Order: sequence, then structure tokens, then C-alpha cells
Amino acid sequence: DQADLEAGDPALRTRLLQLDRQPCEIEVIDFLGKAPAEPLSDDRIDNFKIKTQDSIITATTYLASVTHDDLVPFDWYLALIVAGALEHSLGDEHVDRLRAFDRIPDQDPSRRSRIAALEALARHHHDHLSLIRR
Repeated sequence: DQADLEAGDPALRTRLLQLDRQPCEIEVIDFLGKAPAEPLSDDRIDNFKIKTQDSIITATTYLASVTHDDLVPFDWYLALIVAGALEHSLGDEHVDRLRAFDRIPDQDPSRRSRIAALEALARHHHDHLSLIRR
């Protein structure tokens, strides 16, 4: 099951997906290329209320309680985000905004999450560099 979520800005759209409930552990350096100066903390919220056109539903989400503007995602991670936006038809304007983000190449070709991401993209006939081309 899924539902569209919209913020005040119509270009900020996402999808709500129903997944198995299980803890999500993210190794920050895997996605961002370097460890931040202070630890990042993702706060899990299990009773996040979302108002749809027909009802209010409850979801689990993670909201970053600490952010770091100096961190830039790896190119393959940004490609996953763009692929998701394309798959869920979030619109050309939204995809263009995503593609405008700075990104860095991953200097570790053996990183497990990089390999898994590139394999997932390839299964769906995507090349990560063409997905993020501006």
C-alpha cells in the first residue's frame, strides 16, 4: 500500500510504502563519503500521523535530529533517489531538483552498499551516472 504525501511546496513529494517492521541501521559514512565531525542521529518515530484525502494513517519514519550542510552524497546514492522519484512518477520538476544536488564519486569501488545499489539499478536497466546527469 502507498499514499502520496505532499508538503506545502507541491514540488516536495514522496511516497509512503508499506514495508516489514524492522529496525533500520544506516552507516552514515556509506552514503555520505566521510564521517561527520559530530555523530548524526536519526530519530525513529513509530506513530507518525499522515493525513490523506480519506483518512489519517500511522507510519514509521526517521527524521534527522542533527543535520550537516557540508556533507555531500555519493553519486550512486543520489542515483537511487532519482530512480525512486522516476519510478513513482513524482514529476519532472522534482527529478530536476534532485539532479541539481551536488554529489561526489565514491572512491571505494568495493563498498558493499555501492555494489548493492549499482546492482539494483542495473536490474532495472539504469546506469547511475545517466540518472543524475543534469
